Amino acid sequence: MALDPLIFLDPHPRTRSMVFPPRVSEALGAQARVRCHFGSRAPDELVEAILPEVSIIVGQTRMQRERLARARNLKAILNVKGNWEPNIDYAEAQRLGIHVLSAAPAMARAVAEYCLSRAINLGRGFSDANRMFREHREANGIAGNRCAGTPCGAVVGLVGFGNLGRSPVPLLGPFGCAISAYDPWLPESELRKHPIHPASFGDVIS
Repeated sequence: MALDPLIFLDPHPRTRSMVFPPRVSEALGAQARVRCHFGSRAPDELVEAILPEVSIIVGQTRMQRERLARARNLKAILNVKGNWEPNIDYAEAQRLGIHVLSAAPAMARAVAEYCLSRAINLGRGFSDANRMFREHREANGIAGNRCAGTPCGAVVGLVGFGNLGRSPVPLLGPFGCAISAYDPWLPESELRKHPIHPASFGDVIS
């Protein structure tokens, strides 16, 4: 009888409570065997031990070419952060048909909300005004808004238009912003599918 697939969780710096609460543990346990390592990157001896059987790796485990070759049942690696660290031989993973996925889609909306809130904060000077108020140095009326800006009708430039880059676009819609984006990895035809203007890097930065 074939064994259930093996899922290996090595999600440092994510904690158990962040990625493996009880409901997730129950759901995964019902359809797969699960091995976990929390608190640090998994030690080499543990990684080597699970390589022959592992089907899915969730985390930032080092998977160079030699390890990928030994992981004959590996189908996918799920990056628990939004970046692409040099911990995987990506070209070799692609050649072997191993999917390397990112948590960026799950994080994108929250990142976009944070960026928009910071932009409004900086444009209106809320943080400075709060500090001055606490120090009894606040300026009222026109004097307090002399340098204030608004996102309404603002010209916005986005460098990169992947999961994170495109997430602010719907949030900016109500402000009527003119949005330009630069992404060297996407053709202009793909950028034009969105309510933005494709632009050069220099134009976006300016």
